[in-house]
Amino acid sequence: MRTVIEIAKVLAAVFVVLAVVVGIFWGANGFLNFFASFVGFLLVATASFLGYKKVVSSAPQNRTDGESMDADGEDEEEDQKQESKFSVFLKTYKGWLFPFRLLSYVLFVIIFLYLSNNGILDVVPFLIGVAVLPVSAMIFTLFFRRNFA
Repeated sequence: MRTVIEIAKVLAAVFVVLAVVVGIFWGANGFLNFFASFVGFLLVATASFLGYKKVVSSAPQNRTDGESMDADGEDEEEDQKQESKFSVFLKTYKGWLFPFRLLSYVLFVIIFLYLSNNGILDVVPFLIGVAVLPVSAMIFTLFFRRNFA
């Protein structure tokens, strides 16, 4: 729980600093682009996290599948690699077809199109708004590194 609070503090600090910078250089229109893209991307990131959390939590924890070996061990290994890629795809479709995730992507595209069609899209503040989460994650990783064992 303490880690979540630290992440939230880093995110809030990065958000405020970048919001002030965008407000100074691009004004109210830039801040609108910044805030809209931040909210849209935050929804995408949250939905992705929840979708993949659902996939990981539903996966069996201890698999005891035995590996079958043929006289041609390499051929069997290749079949297992191809089969495992396909099975991973089938198992993770729930993560990328999670309805909340699809809706969040649709909302993000709608935000972009709304700003673009109304002539108020400013690309740099929009991209800065998207960058808040990755920059926060990078700062947290670099400065608050811990062993998460």
